[in-house]
Amino acid sequence: MATISDSQAVFGVVLDAIRVLDWSAGEESRLVRADGESVPVLAEELIQTYRAALDQAHRSFFELALRTLRGENGNFPLTAVLAELERAGWTGALREFKLRVLELSRSSTGYGSRQQRTSGRRQNSQRDLPQVS
Repeated sequence: MATISDSQAVFGVVLDAIRVLDWSAGEESRLVRADGESVPVLAEELIQTYRAALDQAHRSFFELALRTLRGENGNFPLTAVLAELERAGWTGALREFKLRVLELSRSSTGYGSRQQRTSGRRQNSQRDLPQVS
């Protein structure tokens, strides 16, 4: 059976994904291509609709997912969360492998270490920009 530690690990993965989505909503969010050219994450015409969609996703899905993983969802208790994590392979060696793959992909795309990331909306600084080809 999955443990609270497994749920906390998935919580961290979900939170990191939300942070990347939030960072992408910044008007100055840019990616640096392999040739050094800086390009916007989103076309200017999409920024406002993306932000609106992201705000809706925060209210409707992200907050619910995080509450559920913390065991704070009366409709989906922590025992059910742990059972689903077990079925999805988010335990033991499978969990460690998935987390290691994510960590390696993070370091190769320029997101920086876990300690360098901030909470809330992603900072729009050059050191946080992933590399794209």
